[in-house]
Amino acid sequence: SQYLYLLAYYLVLFIPFFLGASCIGLSFLKFPEGINKVYFYNLLGSGGGALGIILIMYFLSLQEVLFFIIMLSFFSVILSSFNLSLKSSIIMGFISGICVLFFLLYPPEPRISPYKGLSITLKLPEAKIIKEESSPLSLIDVVEAPSIRCAPGLSLAYKGKIPPQIAIFLDADSLTPITNFQNDISNLRYLDYRTCALPYHLLNEPHVLIIGAGGGSEVLSALYHRAPYIEAIEVNPQIVKLVKEEYGDFSNHIYSLPEVHVRVAEGRGFIESTSGNFDLIQITLLDSFAASSAGVYALSESYLYTIEAFESYIKHLTEKGILCITRWVKTPPRDGIKLFATAVEALENLKIENIPSHLIFIRSWATSTLLIKRSPFTPSQVHTAKKFAKKRLFDLIWCPSLNPEEVNKYNALPKAFYYEASQKILFGDRDSFYQNHLFTVEPATDNSPYFFRFFKWKSLPYLLNTMGREWIPFVEWGYIILVFTLIQAIIISIFLIIFPLFFLKKRRIFAPHKLSIFLYFLFLGIGYMFIEISFIQKFTLFLFYPTYAVAVVMAAFLFFSGWGSYFAQKMKIGRLDKVTLASIMIIVISIAYLIYLDDIFLHFIQ
Repeated sequence: SQYLYLLAYYLVLFIPFFLGASCIGLSFLKFPEGINKVYFYNLLGSGGGALGIILIMYFLSLQEVLFFIIMLSFFSVILSSFNLSLKSSIIMGFISGICVLFFLLYPPEPRISPYKGLSITLKLPEAKIIKEESSPLSLIDVVEAPSIRCAPGLSLAYKGKIPPQIAIFLDADSLTPITNFQNDISNLRYLDYRTCALPYHLLNEPHVLIIGAGGGSEVLSALYHRAPYIEAIEVNPQIVKLVKEEYGDFSNHIYSLPEVHVRVAEGRGFIESTSGNFDLIQITLLDSFAASSAGVYALSESYLYTIEAFESYIKHLTEKGILCITRWVKTPPRDGIKLFATAVEALENLKIENIPSHLIFIRSWATSTLLIKRSPFTPSQVHTAKKFAKKRLFDLIWCPSLNPEEVNKYNALPKAFYYEASQKILFGDRDSFYQNHLFTVEPATDNSPYFFRFFKWKSLPYLLNTMGREWIPFVEWGYIILVFTLIQAIIISIFLIIFPLFFLKKRRIFAPHKLSIFLYFLFLGIGYMFIEISFIQKFTLFLFYPTYAVAVVMAAFLFFSGWGSYFAQKMKIGRLDKVTLASIMIIVISIAYLIYLDDIFLHFIQ
């Protein structure tokens, strides 16, 4: 039934696009001698919309943005009615006015999935939303409830209390808490009972870089462990403002402390642009368990978890510095294995010897934490790590001098999957392991930054045979949805675009060239979309914000495509030469971008 819902959503989206295309097509029919100008105006407006919507979202809520778009549509209706009779214009104006009044009286309200974290949290006693903000980056809801406590992967051995918290939800799911520890550092003892606290037991008063500071949990952890210098990186300025200003008293003004330096930036971008080195670089849990498990991010680019990113992190460590990365534990295991493989290959690319001695990997019942050290871990550090894990009932996955008897003891899995995988990655036939594994665990790269894509089509028969319908939670639904959407789009396109052609009156002028015209525009559209998507992916690494990358790339493509259409008829060369020249220039420019674009971006980032 969910596939039918997907089809229904797709058809709902089809309606406005179909009507918009009809407006453009009618304009072409009305002004055939000025098609290039009509197309120019259309693309110019589309490009302006791609950028304008980003600016508007900084000032209007999501509902207000929708209303603004509706008003633009009605304004275009009124403009069109000027060419009609007075009676028609009055009727169109009256209908538009009634519709606007309806939306003013009954504004649309977003319906949040009942399976998202915000919906579940609001079921807690006395839970309520105390603030809501939106921007191009995310929709933020601040939730207050007496029972809210958030400490991902907290040890089952911890018997103390967690201070009061309020929850910040990003897009109704990813949760980051603001903690009121009442200016008493001893109230933060619970933070030492998480897997990500391990590096503080191996380092003495480290200078710390935290990527994904959020509501400040990891900043508090660094303060609890007496870090004298903390660089906190947060991508969303609204979260920083909430913690620093609006809920500054509740947070005990942690973002205003002299040892805490908060920067609004994207983590990978900050690393590429800074010249500083740190004793500890910590990448926090940046997503919710529910979203991660459901594969929501399967098709999302993430430049934080690529081989090149790991290389950059390691280069920005001091000689004895540690990189600490925490991820959710999933069953069957996949995130942690891919993380470990990425670290190993990054160390290999940096020509570091005796790689097994540079890694420590532990897990709790919910989270796993990987430590990567620029120099080998010392025997005393390994002993401390084992002692830390034993006291908190954490399982060792990998560390130097680890015996098989020491793994999978407390949060036991049917097999020591993580340990066996680390052995194969470090000492076995790695390529064969990647190929035969149930999920895609090969490291992501900047050219293919899809760390969260784990699903393999060839594993589907095995999942169906061994798990039946239980296999459903173990696939990346973002990937599956894209495939089914593509299939639906192809079927609907055949029905709405190709099938009607058989019923049109034949025109002699087009009869001999129908197939060539169809193929020409088909490949033109495919090529345009492929280049556009590739540029969006590349510009995400440069601009750091996927939303900004999409807006900039789409606006640029549409804007300059419009100008190309405008000047096409003014070119004084033959028709065939126009297409040939344009095709050659596209190929030349694409090759130049392929060779030099990364260097250009790196130059401007630094």
